[in-house]
Amino acid sequence: MSANEMVKKDGRSILRMVGGYFSNNGIVAAFLVIFLALSFITENFFSWTNFMNIARSSVPAAVIAFGMVFVISTTGIDLSVGYSMLFCSTLLASMIKNGLNIYLAMLLCLCAGMVIGTVNGVLVTKAKITPFIATLATSRILYGVNMVYTHGVPIYGLSYPELQVVDQTRVFSVPVSVIICTIICIICAIVMYKTSFGRHVIAIGSNNSAARLSGINVDLVTTLTYTITGVLSAVAAIIITSKMEAAVPGSYAGHEVDVIAATVLGGTSMTGGKAKMGGAYLGAILMIIVINGLAMLRINTLWQSAVVGLVILAAIGIDTIATYRKKG
Repeated sequence: MSANEMVKKDGRSILRMVGGYFSNNGIVAAFLVIFLALSFITENFFSWTNFMNIARSSVPAAVIAFGMVFVISTTGIDLSVGYSMLFCSTLLASMIKNGLNIYLAMLLCLCAGMVIGTVNGVLVTKAKITPFIATLATSRILYGVNMVYTHGVPIYGLSYPELQVVDQTRVFSVPVSVIICTIICIICAIVMYKTSFGRHVIAIGSNNSAARLSGINVDLVTTLTYTITGVLSAVAAIIITSKMEAAVPGSYAGHEVDVIAATVLGGTSMTGGKAKMGGAYLGAILMIIVINGLAMLRINTLWQSAVVGLVILAAIGIDTIATYRKKG
């Protein structure tokens, strides 16, 4: 074989490898296309300040999405995460305003999220209520309790340095909340891909009955996935409370939709057995990039949701095609 033929062969192999990677990672392809397009057609998109603002805005959805990856990987769903986040935010603000030590208040906030998540898991595994109904009911309960307690009035005046550091401080121009989010993503990825718990989660989502017969404690593992999501909802609550220096009961309406969209957009399968932790992070960022780009292009804000929906459909379509190709 001549040198020219070898170069052509190697070139085709590289192209097939790159093409295969992008076809199997629809979110990466969509992310790069939209990122490059906005960099060329807008003036201020390609700047460090804008990148950090996008990353910071994506943190609440991304943090909860890491937990949602575990839940959806077992073929479950958690519709309570948005209201759990707001409930924990109100709880945190209320404790701080009543004079409780801020660090203790944060710890109790995380405990509250853990309890909410565990209750969801028990309702699904022990009460045998479908995840959709169980978490929908929990979300309405949390919303009702939150609104009754606050009367729909925000709790302001949380400008405490100990709380502000979570989202308003920067380390080498990177917001602390982005650093926290990245660390959580790495930890969750290690748990999912490098531990027996993660393998059990994937096994349950792939075949629940087979997982049970193989000796996996399906109920315990499933409950723990909801517990993780509850704790991460509380982490997101601390972050948004730091960001707004307040607890606003009506803020982040429909946040659970953004979380689920980021998770599925990132490549985690709704049918279970397929988890992409990094993809969930990219999914959350991608939705903010689209909204940010539309704002810079001065497109009517009423179109933002529609465009984000089209982006989700396109990315999921790419991922679905890749899945069918894998199956032959």
